[in-house]
Amino acid sequence: MGHVAPQECVDLLVDEVGHERATAKGEPLYQAGYMLGALQIHALRKETVEIGQIAEKEFHDEFLEYCMPIEPTVIA
Repeated sequence: MGHVAPQECVDLLVDEVGHERATAKGEPLYQAGYMLGALQIHALRKETVEIGQIAEKEFHDEFLEYCMPIEPTVIA
């Protein structure tokens, strides 16, 4: 993926995403945590809904029922 300097990351978060500079410097991985969570949700959906294991509504309902990330075996 290449190397990006820390200041370049801060500048990206400020200039392209709209974060305050202090937040971008103080919590540089905070936003990445949300992205990782979103990617995991999409992967779980792909492993279940897209292969026909469960319906979209069932996935949605099961996912919202739990407060923590769920494993495919829980909703299967």
